[in-house]
Amino acid sequence: MAESKDLDFTYTTIDKIFRLSMGETGDYSGAKYDGNFSMTLEEAQRAKHKFIADSLGITAGSRVLDMACGWGPFSKYVTSERGASSFGLNIVERTG
Repeated sequence: MAESKDLDFTYTTIDKIFRLSMGETGDYSGAKYDGNFSMTLEEAQRAKHKFIADSLGITAGSRVLDMACGWGPFSKYVTSERGASSFGLNIVERTG
């Protein structure tokens, strides 16, 4: 089990590196290409978020709790694309 200091390192120290490599809509789980590797990483991440939201039946007015949300790309997707409300939760110590 990760300790608070380990989580803090992940979410504060490597943030810029992560965003450069995974894009602004990226997260730690894989993107969803479905064999179409002509998609950009951003498109494949959006396809993954759409698949999850469809599978969970998230629609306008849904309330979503995104635990261990990281930088919140799924929460951003369901609020902007589905009209849901979302609350993302991470257990990290923020500084600055």
